[in-house]
Amino acid sequence: MPQNNLQLNQSWDRHRHIHEVPTDAFGDISFDGLGQKTGKYARVSTDTSPEILYQLLTEQWKLSPPNLLISVTGGAKNFYLKARIKNMFHRGLIKVAQTTGAWIITGGTHAGVMKHVGQAVRDNALSSSIHGQIVAIGVATWGIIHNKDALVRPETVPSNQRSVCICKVLMILLECSSFVDALVQSHTVQ
Repeated sequence: MPQNNLQLNQSWDRHRHIHEVPTDAFGDISFDGLGQKTGKYARVSTDTSPEILYQLLTEQWKLSPPNLLISVTGGAKNFYLKARIKNMFHRGLIKVAQTTGAWIITGGTHAGVMKHVGQAVRDNALSSSIHGQIVAIGVATWGIIHNKDALVRPETVPSNQRSVCICKVLMILLECSSFVDALVQSHTVQ
């Protein structure tokens, strides 16, 4: 039986309890039922520099540089919003993102305030209006991603076509026009 590296009464230490290994968990992801073709995702190290992530987003994924970053954080506990308040939040968030060319950054799960952000971005993407593209970036720990094994490329991909990225626990998920909270729904990896 594998031994747990974290013993009782022992404090967690990132250098002692995290093991880095190469990974090829990156690529395009399809979200069922969202009216969006694909989004992008990449599993990266907690030590990856912001400059490298910015380069990935702007040079590799061809996103326009943001004029503003909107970070929406809060608990993952679900809560009810009255329809009027929910609509005001959705409209306000989308309007600010569209008019400023902002990127929306949040926790990337389908819970709590992150769920409301995801719904706002999804509803905007599904609406008939043709306003500016919304960039939403979800940052989630690898351990909470539903069906994460499907995000790792199979061994059938030739090693010379795989990109190796040193990873720990952080996963950057991106979908341009729809939010990544759909990871809790079924998906296919291309």
